[in-house]
Amino acid sequence: MDAILDKALSRDHSRKYYKETLLPALKSASKHVLANNASGGKDPLQILRADVHSLAYLFVLNARCQEANEARALWPCIQQFLQHFDKQQLDIATDMFLAFITTISHHIPPADLLDPLHGALLRWQGREAGVHKLTPVHPLYLRQCSLANAFDRASETLGRHHEPDTALGCTYHTPMLFHLYAAHIYLQLGRYSDALDRLSFVITHPGSSCSTLQICAYKRWVLLHLIVHGKPGTLPKLVSRAAERAFKALAGPGTAYGEVVASFGRNGGKGLRTVGEKWMGVFREDGNENLVRLVRRAGVWAQVRRLGEVYGRLSLENAVDRVVGRQEDGEEYTVRVRKEIEGMVERGDVNARIEGDTLVFEDASKDVQEEELVAQIARIKALNKELGTLEREVGSSKGYLKVVIEGSGHGPGGSGMQMQMKGDVMDLMEEEMMM
Repeated sequence: MDAILDKALSRDHSRKYYKETLLPALKSASKHVLANNASGGKDPLQILRADVHSLAYLFVLNARCQEANEARALWPCIQQFLQHFDKQQLDIATDMFLAFITTISHHIPPADLLDPLHGALLRWQGREAGVHKLTPVHPLYLRQCSLANAFDRASETLGRHHEPDTALGCTYHTPMLFHLYAAHIYLQLGRYSDALDRLSFVITHPGSSCSTLQICAYKRWVLLHLIVHGKPGTLPKLVSRAAERAFKALAGPGTAYGEVVASFGRNGGKGLRTVGEKWMGVFREDGNENLVRLVRRAGVWAQVRRLGEVYGRLSLENAVDRVVGRQEDGEEYTVRVRKEIEGMVERGDVNARIEGDTLVFEDASKDVQEEELVAQIARIKALNKELGTLEREVGSSKGYLKVVIEGSGHGPGGSGMQMQMKGDVMDLMEEEMMM
């Protein structure tokens, strides 16, 4: 340990010295050596400074934080390091920095780690950057936000566009992992469309093979598309061929997710309940149990919206019957469906209102109110009657008959006047209608 400290305390602070002398010495030292005290029982963390000797400080701190008890005891040192480390030194040891962040995230309570980790994230990506750079620390930060139920705080980071930067340690999987965590956070916030967008990014990530992260994302993408759009989704064109083959096998006939899609919006929701019960073990293992339950509700939502495309108003009882269908599910399910419809109206999920026991749809793009429809039919009947009267009056007009006879070639002027007479007929008809 003394030899390590001698190199770490050198006055040479050049990048070349760090990369060619100090870093190899730290990598070659075992964790046991790095975790030991110096001669005389001196604690290396008391000798080294987090801001000046960041590289050596990182290796020593990581070696001593392998156990949960040690990590908690060193929490003040961890905070100091995350707030003051020299980014230029750590640029040559990104793998160790990420390993350290991963280690402490397993030992320090998420709520305690959020502030120091966010500060480290800003220092790591560089405050001077014109764009926000995506680093491997971002997914770790989102994971801690999720564990701490700090979803609103995470949304601040998600509100910015991040460009992956390989110089900061980004790998092929970093963007996918980031957007997968982002989708999870948006799900917790109830922002289903935003979650679907993030999952779309993951499943369209280019590659010659299909990643496990893409498989996980696709399972949720299938369910979320039903929730957001009320119908099965079509794979985006940017999905790679390898991923497309894997996705089709995953959601094909006879599979858990394929049966969810096939049963959506049918049989008054009974099919979805049957599928959910049949494959609940699979959904639970995938972490999608709650999403499947939401899909069952979305099936009701889709049916209610379809009612709004046909009817202007109908009784709540009738609406429930049309959603439930001819299923004998008992009074309890009927009551649940009615409450779901009332909840949709209250939340604004359907453009409708409830007047007494009547559901009134308020789609301004179409005239579907029963009273208005009856009035339109009455006006059409009246117009047809008027047209019939005019037709009889014009047909018995002497002037009209004279023109028709002459225009037919049987009177003066013959066939040579036929085209001109047609124009005269139209004028005469218009004069008759104006009288």
